Amino acid sequence: MDNKNRSNSGNSGNINRSSPRLESQSDGSNQNISKIKLNDIEYIDDDQSSSSTIDRENDEIIISPSIDSLDNININDTKNNNNNNNNNNNNNSYNNNNNNLNDNINNINFNNSEINPNENTDNGSNNNSKYSSDSSNNNNNFNNDFNNEKTKKGFEDEDDYDDDDDDEEEPKNKKVEMSEFSVEKSKMEAAKIAKREMDERRKKLPFFTHVIEVLIDYGQTLVIALIGTILCILAATAYAHPDWIHRNNGTVDYFSSESYAILVSTFFASGLAVFTLVQFLAVYGMKRMIETHFYGWVIGAIALFMIVPWAFELGGHAWWFWLGDVILLIVGYTSLCFVMGYVGKPYQTAKERRWNGIKFLGTEVWVSATALIYGMFLIQLYGNFSNYGRMAWRLLVHPVYFEFLMMVPVRMLVTNQMEVHGVSIMSSLAITHALSHVATLGKIMLSTINETQLTIVSVLLLNLGKLVFRSTVQLRDDAINKIGFRLFGIKETHKESKGFVRAVNIYTEMIMENASIPASAYTLWAFYKFRGIFFLPYPDSGEFTLGEATINVVIQLSFGLVFDALTLFINERYFNYPLERAWKKMKENWLSFFGFLLYGLVTMGMIGILYMVTRVPRFVTCSSYDVCSCKFVNDCNAFINDNLS
Repeated sequence: MDNKNRSNSGNSGNINRSSPRLESQSDGSNQNISKIKLNDIEYIDDDQSSSSTIDRENDEIIISPSIDSLDNININDTKNNNNNNNNNNNNNSYNNNNNNLNDNINNINFNNSEINPNENTDNGSNNNSKYSSDSSNNNNNFNNDFNNEKTKKGFEDEDDYDDDDDDEEEPKNKKVEMSEFSVEKSKMEAAKIAKREMDERRKKLPFFTHVIEVLIDYGQTLVIALIGTILCILAATAYAHPDWIHRNNGTVDYFSSESYAILVSTFFASGLAVFTLVQFLAVYGMKRMIETHFYGWVIGAIALFMIVPWAFELGGHAWWFWLGDVILLIVGYTSLCFVMGYVGKPYQTAKERRWNGIKFLGTEVWVSATALIYGMFLIQLYGNFSNYGRMAWRLLVHPVYFEFLMMVPVRMLVTNQMEVHGVSIMSSLAITHALSHVATLGKIMLSTINETQLTIVSVLLLNLGKLVFRSTVQLRDDAINKIGFRLFGIKETHKESKGFVRAVNIYTEMIMENASIPASAYTLWAFYKFRGIFFLPYPDSGEFTLGEATINVVIQLSFGLVFDALTLFINERYFNYPLERAWKKMKENWLSFFGFLLYGLVTMGMIGILYMVTRVPRFVTCSSYDVCSCKFVNDCNAFINDNLS
């Protein structure tokens, strides 16, 4: 028998069990269809470049498809057929995975009979020749030889080719899976191209066209900010009822403990428990919340925040003096944060779950502690400064404090989440907690400067500083990443993730700050008559009237709108911030994103600030329930005349 050259070229054919027969037919269109029937296996080849050779002398059948290419052959059960074989003698080659290489003919020895078809082409026409052999005598030999050969070539187990088990679905499923993978990969590549095109589009626009588009987007943020302003004013009005101060009632029972219980319970329930629930939904999704029953923990926390303050209040206990509210906040909120991190991701080991819970707990506690320290203690120090000292504090201390102690860790957390789970607008909601404190505290502090000229200078310098601060955030984040990598081995984040987080951060900060400007001024005016318990940084002398508040708002918005638009234009055109894509993603998820943003602004921002600046007698600062025993009261008579009369 001649040496047979195996071909690695592919084929697309069907094999059916039948008697040994080889036929060659022509359909009249210069395309030959070859059919080989051997021992219940029928091979049908519709490739127009196939070739078959039959050696009559050795009674051995030689066909071109290689064993390697039979992965795509479908096997079907048919009846035994002893018909003669017809072979179409044409020279064809098989194509494997779109590779147009003409390979040598593969010879397979099925049994001891070899049939060579006579090849003859005349003027491009194909001559048909028929040969037959006794298939009934060679049935068992063929099956054994074929099985041995396919085993050599790495075929599936014999069970995959059993007469009673048709497994043609398996290669089809593999094809479907590969096809789906290819489609998914193509979609990802197309999405990346679309991102790059969108990020580069505006930079190619004419200068003024780019400016107009930026102003349109910025105008849309002002609509969201206006809604936030209205909601914050409504919340401040709801808490500014006339029952806070018991006037002319001495220095012990001088404030309404019931009103304080309302503030504590509603802020803890809405600003801590429900806020965490919404954050869980944004990060992990509804399905994960149901699977882990996290909603049960939230319900338990809400019940804790509602029952404990009112149980002490109705029992006549001074729970606030012994830091009962602070202990309740620490126990309830930290437990909820740990559970969120523990059950959020389906880690397999308890160690990984604990570590994830500790990381999330650490981040939330750090943000909350940073805000509480500033709102409860440092803002009191700020209130003792003159207008010039306040201006210097607001320009230097405030941005540095919140940027490095709060915003940098939060941005790193969100960016790392996007590195793992992909760039997602919903993951960016984690910065809402931090920005709600930064925006409201900053605008309340700036609104207390009651000198018009000094206010103009302060606002101008502040906006210039914000322009530089916002435009150089990439440099700061890169420096922090390098330090973190060298000291703690923290993985450096991808440029795309960092750019997207910064873009969302800018829009979110602008919305919250613009909403807080009028809302903060209104809150200062509404609570001015309760300054004996709400230690807001009011001006040194004179009243804080509604007219003064309005002038302050106009000055801040006049400069703020111009510098905000300038910041957006510069950072998108020259610093490659993907602002257009970020704003588009925010609008695509407008209900969940802006709804949560505004919810955080009202609860964590406005109501949270009211809780932080409320000063009631506590054992760490006061020797008794008498307010005059507190360290924050320098002159008892002046305090009574100014605040309690």
